[in-house]
Amino acid sequence: MKRINILALLLMLSQMVAAQIIGDDRDNVHFGIKAGVNFTNVYDASGVDFSSENRNGFVGGGFISVPIGKYLGIQPEVLFSQKGANAKGTLDGEAYTFKRTTNNLDVPIFFQVKPIPHLAIVAGPQLSFLMSQKDAYSADGDRIIIEQQFKNQTLRKANVGIAGGIDVWILKILLSGRVGCDLQKNTTTSSAGTQAPSYKNFWGQVTLGLRF
Repeated sequence: MKRINILALLLMLSQMVAAQIIGDDRDNVHFGIKAGVNFTNVYDASGVDFSSENRNGFVGGGFISVPIGKYLGIQPEVLFSQKGANAKGTLDGEAYTFKRTTNNLDVPIFFQVKPIPHLAIVAGPQLSFLMSQKDAYSADGDRIIIEQQFKNQTLRKANVGIAGGIDVWILKILLSGRVGCDLQKNTTTSSAGTQAPSYKNFWGQVTLGLRF
C-alpha cells in the first residue's frame, strides 16, 4: 500500500513538472530580452574589386509577442545589431584589405506561426537604421581608420530588408535563430572609384533570451 502511494505521489509530481515545462501558452502576450551573435557578410557588391569574408558581431535587444488566436501572432523587436565584413581586393591596381563594422538599430516586424507549443516560425520585413560605421583600411603597409562616414551623402541611413527564423522556449528561456538580408544597397548611388564598395548585408543570428 505504501509503495502504491509513493508511486502515485511520484506520478503526480512528474505530471506537475511536465505541465510547467510543456504547458501551452501560445495565446498569451509575452515580452522579453535577448542577446547573442550575428554572423554577417555582404553580397551583390559593385563599384570595387573585392572579395569578402564573414565577420561576427554583437546583437541584443527586446521584443513583444502578441497573439492573433492560438496559432498566429505578431512579434516586433528592437535590436542593437553589429554587422560588417572582412574584405580584400584591389583599388587602382593596388591590393588592400579592410574591416568594416556597422552599428545598427534593427526593427523587424515578424509574423508568427505557432504549430505546436513552445515553437514559433517567424518571418517578416525589417527596417535597419545605421547608427555608426568604422572602417579599417590597410594598403602597402599603411593602415587608415575611418569612423562615422556620415558626411558621405550617398551612404544609406535606413535600409529595408527581410528576415525569418524560429523561436524555441522552455519556461522563461528563449532560444532564437534568424537569417536575413538587405533588399537595398548600403549606398544610394554606385560608389565606383572610392574605397567604399556598394553592397547588401546578409546575416545569420543566434540569441538566448528571457521571455515573460
